[in-house]
Amino acid sequence: MKALPIALLAFLLAFSYSSLSGFLASFTAEINQTQVASLFFVVFAMMIVVFRPIVGKAFDKYKEHYLYYPAILMFAAGLILLSQAHSGKMVLFSGLIMGIGYGALFSCFQALTVKLSPIHRRGIATATFLLFFDMGYGIGSYFMGLIASFVNYSMMYEVAGIITLLSVILYYVFHHRPQAKQSNQNQGAKLI
Repeated sequence: MKALPIALLAFLLAFSYSSLSGFLASFTAEINQTQVASLFFVVFAMMIVVFRPIVGKAFDKYKEHYLYYPAILMFAAGLILLSQAHSGKMVLFSGLIMGIGYGALFSCFQALTVKLSPIHRRGIATATFLLFFDMGYGIGSYFMGLIASFVNYSMMYEVAGIITLLSVILYYVFHHRPQAKQSNQNQGAKLI
């Protein structure tokens, strides 16, 4: 149960991410930039690899909120930037931004899932996290495809960016605020 809020956020992240893996080639064809479709994922992956060790150290040193908010904003900004892209450079730059954000988010969510769960429930907590992520990816691919079929790929990426931004509210309500309350209660108990 303690992993559910983070698993729900992972669902939304994967829901938005599915628009990349499923439709980037079609989008780049639509804007006449097919040559950058495969390079996009190279840039995306390089940013994940470069920033994950930094994220791991930062997660150990600071509260997860310091990682989550900038990372989710970067991922959302990258999606929205991609929705407005008309050049190969803009597509690649959006991949760079999203790679940093996605790499930080996935690591943060996975670490939080383990951190929040009792030791004897960490296996099931990790399975719950991955189940929600996979469901978000599968369901997201379907719905993102529907959006693209009714409007266009640019609008689909805008919707993915908005969904990503809306997840900030869920993070605050279901994780950040309860953590802050618990921290304040612990501080009050120490003073007594």
